[in-house]
Amino acid sequence: MAPAARANSWVFAVGDDYDNAIARTVGANQTLVDQYLASVGDTYWVQRQNATTPNSRTSVIMNDTASTSDQWNVALIEIPAS
Repeated sequence: MAPAARANSWVFAVGDDYDNAIARTVGANQTLVDQYLASVGDTYWVQRQNATTPNSRTSVIMNDTASTSDQWNVALIEIPAS
């Protein structure tokens, strides 16, 4: 969870699971944009909020409900409104 810096920004997450090639299930109010289940046993994915964050300093939650047992890395990206 992190606060959005600007009003009307859109938050994306990019991740990799280096333990297993298991499909991700994203949390509420999020969309799985794309994922790749590599034959070497890794998962790479992109997810986003379903809508922009209306107010600055609003907490944004980006999560997955599956897989729950693997190790992973994730980076959150905030795209501010112009």
